[in-house]
Amino acid sequence: MKSRTGNLFSRWPMHIPITVVCLTLVLLFILFGRSSDPQQDRCTGAKINALSTRLDLKDCGLNVVPANIDWCALNALTVLDLSGNDLQTLPAKISCASKISTLFLSNNPRLTRVPAVVRQLPHLKMYAQKSSNLAQIQVSDFPISLEWLILTGNVLTEIPDFSQLPIRKLMLSHNRLHTIKALPRRLELIRISNNKFATIPHAMIRAPNLAWVAFSTNAFLGNESPQLAVPDMALHSMKSTETLATNQGKSVIKSTVLGEAAAIKFFGVMDTGTPLLPVGSPSDSITPAACGLPFL
Repeated sequence: MKSRTGNLFSRWPMHIPITVVCLTLVLLFILFGRSSDPQQDRCTGAKINALSTRLDLKDCGLNVVPANIDWCALNALTVLDLSGNDLQTLPAKISCASKISTLFLSNNPRLTRVPAVVRQLPHLKMYAQKSSNLAQIQVSDFPISLEWLILTGNVLTEIPDFSQLPIRKLMLSHNRLHTIKALPRRLELIRISNNKFATIPHAMIRAPNLAWVAFSTNAFLGNESPQLAVPDMALHSMKSTETLATNQGKSVIKSTVLGEAAAIKFFGVMDTGTPLLPVGSPSDSITPAACGLPFL
């Protein structure tokens, strides 16, 4: 005598349980087995932890900083990149990550002021807020630790008295500046190209440590290049005694010009052969040698 159960399964189409099993496996894979989206993890800060030194939230389409980030737990964080978003401000909690030394906020078109939290970062050395429709800044916007300030491509018409800040590099090209009151005493490099200066700012002439200057496309230049006491020198005469820096196809060498030590910048790596384009060709940069400034 055959059991009813056996008769039941013998009449049950075999493809039905197989289909159910397959669908179940697919659902389980979707729910638990699929790999996470790396971009989503990056843009939510999901992978950040107490040992992380860098947090990259660049080009994430953010209009607010992710609320799930525990800033007070990020004791090792030194670099924070929030460029290329749609931020209007930053949360005050970021100051809890007190070791941040580099902060990038460029290309946030609605971030028209320097966020208040910036001045609360005691170890901040580099700050960039390029192309953000920044119209006004105050010296109190920045901490006294700041050494590198990048505000290129905004709508600034003036800058405050920075003489009390230890800024060494100041990038102000592509703004609407027409005057500079006072510059940091430690300033070594300044870029003011594509502004509205009618004369070379006296603050630049008085800056005791200024060695690198870029000022092309300003009213005081007119249609002519500035008349500087630059000697004609063949490239092969610029002997390198030391390579000071190499970055993005450019190199800076230590050399001698007219018997004095000088730093010379080349567009092209000096170490690997003949430089492609020396400073003084179409470029907004000039060297200490071209300015008659000794190497510092």
